[in-house]
Amino acid sequence: MGRMFEIVEYDKDVITKDAILIEGFPSVGLISSIAASYLINTLDLECVGAVYSNYLPPASVIIDGTPYPPFRIYSGKPKCLNGICEQLVVMTSEFKIPDTIAIPFADAILDWVKSRGLKGIISLEGLLVQDLAEVDRPLVGTGSTEHAREFLKKQGVELMPLGLVTGISGVLLNEGARKKIDVSCVLAHTMSEVADFRGAAKLITFINKVFTSIETDITPLLTQAEAIENDIKKVRAHQTKKTPEDMIVPIYQ
Repeated sequence: MGRMFEIVEYDKDVITKDAILIEGFPSVGLISSIAASYLINTLDLECVGAVYSNYLPPASVIIDGTPYPPFRIYSGKPKCLNGICEQLVVMTSEFKIPDTIAIPFADAILDWVKSRGLKGIISLEGLLVQDLAEVDRPLVGTGSTEHAREFLKKQGVELMPLGLVTGISGVLLNEGARKKIDVSCVLAHTMSEVADFRGAAKLITFINKVFTSIETDITPLLTQAEAIENDIKKVRAHQTKKTPEDMIVPIYQ
């Protein structure tokens, strides 16, 4: 069947010990992947590695004319402020990880984090809600270890009293607890009608708070969010003027 998962770094000298891995794979409202891509673009991070496997989609992602593997690792030089140096390492993809390989995939990520001496993982996620009033609620989170949960509380993130974290983030939490590796999952509320740029901006604000030497402007995300929200309002206003017969196939579900 070939290799299960192999994490390859193109240059072993780029990622420093004690860096933190930010995981941003597609999830509810595309919040996590939008946030991860925004970090990569605004901080000018470079592709420094990738995940290779016969179990991942046979595809090449073309960016600015250059082909890349579908599951990539980005980083840059550590940023220093007041004697404190911090480095972001971002793992992302355009593809959702199939449930059938989520556990071995998460294990490969955690084993790599441990072998490289990284501090842990911050998993960016969306939390689906049904009421529009809930979208504006503050971030919530959970952690694989007591240390990870204390970290979130120190950052002002309320721990989830009850709920579900699905997909790769949920598996990273479970496997992180089993392997005693810090995984901090931060979730922004969303109704997931379309790509949620406002939710992604909330996650970026959290990253800005954690990494004090790194400042990422969220204004473009909020501008994009406002444009999309205005479009949705126009569509809904248009739909309310139609008869039930005209609304057999709604634009948004």
